Amino acid sequence: MTIDILLINARQDALGEGGRDKSINIGLALLASFVKKNGYSALIFRGFIHQIMEWAETVAGGENFRCAGFYCDNENYMHVSQIIKNFKNKWNVPVVAGGPQSAYLGRKFLSESGCDVIIHGEAEYTLLEVLSHFTGGGKQLSQIAGISFLDASANLVKTPDRQPIEDLDALPFPDYLTEKNSLDWHGFPVMSGRGCPYRCAFCHEGNTGGKIRFRSVKNVIDEIKYHFDRHPRARHIFFSDDTFTADPRRVEALSKELAALRKEKDFMWHCMGHVRPIARNPEMLESMVESGLGRLFLGVESGSDEVLEKYGKHSSAEMIESVVTRAVAAGVPQISGNIIMGGYMASEEMTKEDLAFSERLMRIGPGKVELSGGFLMPYPGTAVRRDPGAYGLRLYLERESHALTDMPLTATEKMPWDKLIGDGFDFNIGLYSIMKKMYTDGEVAGDTILQNYILAVKYGLGSLWLTRIFAANPVDDAYFKMLVSDIISASKDISEDEINSWHPQRVFEICGTVEYAGGGAFISGRKLSALEYELLLLCSGKNTLSKVYAAAREKFLSGSNDESGFAENFKAVVEKMESLHWIGYTRF
Repeated sequence: MTIDILLINARQDALGEGGRDKSINIGLALLASFVKKNGYSALIFRGFIHQIMEWAETVAGGENFRCAGFYCDNENYMHVSQIIKNFKNKWNVPVVAGGPQSAYLGRKFLSESGCDVIIHGEAEYTLLEVLSHFTGGGKQLSQIAGISFLDASANLVKTPDRQPIEDLDALPFPDYLTEKNSLDWHGFPVMSGRGCPYRCAFCHEGNTGGKIRFRSVKNVIDEIKYHFDRHPRARHIFFSDDTFTADPRRVEALSKELAALRKEKDFMWHCMGHVRPIARNPEMLESMVESGLGRLFLGVESGSDEVLEKYGKHSSAEMIESVVTRAVAAGVPQISGNIIMGGYMASEEMTKEDLAFSERLMRIGPGKVELSGGFLMPYPGTAVRRDPGAYGLRLYLERESHALTDMPLTATEKMPWDKLIGDGFDFNIGLYSIMKKMYTDGEVAGDTILQNYILAVKYGLGSLWLTRIFAANPVDDAYFKMLVSDIISASKDISEDEINSWHPQRVFEICGTVEYAGGGAFISGRKLSALEYELLLLCSGKNTLSKVYAAAREKFLSGSNDESGFAENFKAVVEKMESLHWIGYTRF
């Protein structure tokens, strides 16, 4: 069988992820569905660059494909250029490139890679016409809107832009079964709208996305049902819209339908939200939580009003704090945000100001609110790229070939490039130190910790609080994972009449957790009493609580008549062990 087009999203395995790409690209799945609906066959590859040629030779059948299409963004375009060149040399098939930053790829990319066509903007109908051209009987390239190519004289030809798609409901649903390992996914993305009404100085989407367009609520819900039917293990939805909260009435309507759907299927969902519409309509948060909102990402960017104004964020530090406060009060389990490093007014003083602002936000909801810092990326087409001087920036675009998103491409007068690298690292370490202190000081409620583990284990929604703070304590990590997995239960969930017939079970191995020194036993530097140590040994899950009591009584109460005193001490020690998350209870 000959495949009409291979749709490829290949990126560098820079961190040794073991060959399994866990990212999901909604665009390729949607394009595959769209071209199939219009009579073309397609296969998707989403993975790492070192896998692509082997996949093309074996999975796709080697020479049995007519065209190849590559997803191209600011991170992978250099690799894509080289891969396209190899494709052209080996198979001599037409090759198309498209993606978020494709509008800024030009003659150099086309000539060096051998790429035949660059698609700009929304690709569905453009790709259809390009496929028709290359497979026979279609328009000439010069007649297809929204593309760039080299003519016979190697001159760059850029056709007029194609208008954004108005009727998004007319598009087919993405077919995620074309993705490898998709049946193992914890969740799937849904794009309920396109475009962005904002024009943030650093954001690619706002500068090229056009006016905002929404799908109907019914169409979105129909797609969600479609995916749940095909992916029964999925437990969460990610709404990938940049401005999911832009229309409060639509959010209310969608939340109502999601709440109804959750009566049939247990799931959670998360989304991105702009601060301004939430600040103006905070009541939407209650509806979102009732319908299963598990995580809300806010574009915080800075704690300085001057910086926020310069970026065109239409928000303020006070507004951000207000929205975070309302979100915590509404019961949003996880609220995350980012701080831009190396941007406008970057300096040591600004970093300290942003760190203090981040701490204020996190203290609004300990264990629920989290921030992280990331370097400003001067994407092509953005205001900071077009006029960096207006933002007090010096760009180091030559370092794009050095970077794995692990270094800045900017500098300011007060924050030179080399200083910014250390500053970005120190900022995030500072955040983690604040979070750790809040945790060790007992500011994070046990129910909040448990909620983080429930979202992660049952729904696949992780958090920095869990991965960086809670899981760093192996005893706590084991306890909560076992608790939410129903391996153990908490005593408060067992009736007093039954508790003695349940089995107390420690959540860690003695070897590796308990340290011995000077004739004593220690856990994390805390010396155990003789009774604590004996009970820890007895709480192996093999004995009921009543048998544990009897064994301890026989060892420590012989020759004494203070039965009630020992019973009180036993109960206190067992309760203390559970409060330290050393033990839980099993039925058998």
